[in-house]
Amino acid sequence: MIQTEPGTNEQAAGLSQPETEVSLLGIVALLAGHKRFLARFVVGAALLATVLAFVLPVRYEGKIVLLPPTQSSSIASALLGQISNLGGLGSLAVIWRNAG
Repeated sequence: MIQTEPGTNEQAAGLSQPETEVSLLGIVALLAGHKRFLARFVVGAALLATVLAFVLPVRYEGKIVLLPPTQSSSIASALLGQISNLGGLGSLAVIWRNAG
């Protein structure tokens, strides 16, 4: 078969090139058309995840080590350290530091 113009057979057969542009409205229309499937899929996935969370064994282990506070600092220096953290109080913290 000899073609005189490229693409004439496609046009004659009613075939067009696929659209490469995707619109947001098209996506919303597609999702709205399949909303029952999407709802079933989400509910099924949530149920499956819940069942798996309770059925699978726990595979973690935690350890904690509590140490007593060091005795090198006195109560007065601890209070001064706390006062220096009161920068959010603004002028009240400055007045209280100057009074002491």
